[in-house]
Amino acid sequence: MNVTRYFPDAYKDVRGLELRLEKNIVRFITFWGNYEYMLQSSGRSGLARIYENRLKAQEELRNPNLTITEPLPRAQANLSLHTPSAWGPKFFGIQPASAWLFDLFFTWNDGGKMIINPTEPEANWHKIGIVDYSNFDLRASKMMQWMGVNFEVVLTVQNLLNQKRLSFGNMSTAQFKTYQESLHLPFETGDQHGNDKLGEWDKDHIDIGWFTAPLFLNPRRVLLGARINF
Repeated sequence: MNVTRYFPDAYKDVRGLELRLEKNIVRFITFWGNYEYMLQSSGRSGLARIYENRLKAQEELRNPNLTITEPLPRAQANLSLHTPSAWGPKFFGIQPASAWLFDLFFTWNDGGKMIINPTEPEANWHKIGIVDYSNFDLRASKMMQWMGVNFEVVLTVQNLLNQKRLSFGNMSTAQFKTYQESLHLPFETGDQHGNDKLGEWDKDHIDIGWFTAPLFLNPRRVLLGARINF
């Protein structure tokens, strides 16, 4: 007879460093930024299975450190510009009710590495870098008042610099194989030797195939909205 029971024998720990900087540059400009470097490890302790045969049970001891992640640093920053509260045009009875607010938000994440031949024996594994992620967003807003009603106009621009990022995870199996073979990687020799990373696409020797519609899914987006407070 098999009996299943659950035990609180899993663990996880986080070690790292976080730095944050905040600064009022001048009266109407503020800045903050933070950087994070973190390492995680997780695993399970005790026995995976329990047998009546004690000798067999000894073989079921778990490895106490099953997974240790590679550190993936990341950073964020925000630059905020605001005007005096009464600054702004007055027309048709519309009055400024707050300052103009402009926020430029920056994000960066280390891309990390990936094993490109995981089906091979571990001794033959090859890890290659993944392109880092970075992005700028812009948000501008202004609160106005008209006939006793407050309304806020908000403009948001996502991917402000219109950066093109290759989503190689959306490739077909054959397309990804062709793309991977076209990269010039550090462990290769001869003409194929290079320092390409997964996610690169804008070099002459890189082949991403002809069907690129699902590969670039982050166009610049401009959103305009309004919020009314009665």
